[in-house]
Amino acid sequence: MVLFDFLGEEELLKIVNIEIAALADSLRNRDIEIRVTDEARLWLVSQHNTSNQGARPLKRFLESQLADPLAEKIILGAVTSGSQVEVSL
Repeated sequence: MVLFDFLGEEELLKIVNIEIAALADSLRNRDIEIRVTDEARLWLVSQHNTSNQGARPLKRFLESQLADPLAEKIILGAVTSGSQVEVSL
């Protein structure tokens, strides 16, 4: 049996940063820049504290709060090549 330690806020924030960096890399291929403020990053962590569940639920939460709405805006043409997107509170 493998036991894992609970994820603290620092670890959750690292996961958020990694996922945002991956999203930014993906968007860069479309010439779209995304910036997520520190305040927004902390809010994302605070709204979905998955310390006892691991990283997967947090990744799904980030998809639903960042990637999916942004993808919809790209499909609708509200965000296009050359756009700069800022996520803040």
